[in-house]
Amino acid sequence: MALKVITPSFNTGGTGVGANDYRSGMVAALDANGLAVLAGTEATATTNGPMNKAVGIFGEDRITQTLQQTTQAFEEVTVTSGVAVALAHNAIVSGSQLVVRKDTNQPQVVNVDYTMDFVNGTLTSVDIPSGTVVQVTYTFQLNNQSEKDFRGVNFKGSVDETAGSHKATIWKGYGEFDTDQFVTSQSYAVGDILRYTHSSHPMGAGLFTNEAAGSTVVAIAVGRCRKVPTAADPFLGVEWLGPKADATP
Repeated sequence: MALKVITPSFNTGGTGVGANDYRSGMVAALDANGLAVLAGTEATATTNGPMNKAVGIFGEDRITQTLQQTTQAFEEVTVTSGVAVALAHNAIVSGSQLVVRKDTNQPQVVNVDYTMDFVNGTLTSVDIPSGTVVQVTYTFQLNNQSEKDFRGVNFKGSVDETAGSHKATIWKGYGEFDTDQFVTSQSYAVGDILRYTHSSHPMGAGLFTNEAAGSTVVAIAVGRCRKVPTAADPFLGVEWLGPKADATP
């Protein structure tokens, strides 16, 4: 599950699907023909076109072209100085990680406080005291069939919940949601302004983020963070307020 609806909103199920595959919980826009696409798919993040203008949150999966390639994880591990500690998954996307000391709530710096073997999925303390618990958020490649099946990608290599109707469900009204479709390398706090990524972002288009607007993040605020991810509940809580072209949702 990539999206949980916490408080009532309203959705539209009559929007035709466009060119993009997407996961539920990603940010939706409409193309010039009024078809549902990922928000942030204009030529640049600053292009004033419809595909950069969010209209809501996707409510179902549409994966038609390839298997889902990545997903997110959040876990806690206890480090021992100089010893590689195995994470739950390997094939981690380089740069997607966020490592935070649980005792101080301080983000740690890669290659200064710790090193990470992205291929094998291990974390080694360099300057974090032994016995310290760290919280690790990251995105990893789905590199075997069982992991892909577990996440709802069927034996045909796709899962398209729009196949029958050819219509997309988009949650458009004010509401509170939990989603796992967010930039995992960011540290979030309740009240943070949330925008969404452009296709030039290392993590791709249509993901929630608290990063500042720029060349890889569209300068439209769509909500606030209402809950931070934890190991017990790795979803980002989103208060969806609708698209606004300023920094105050």
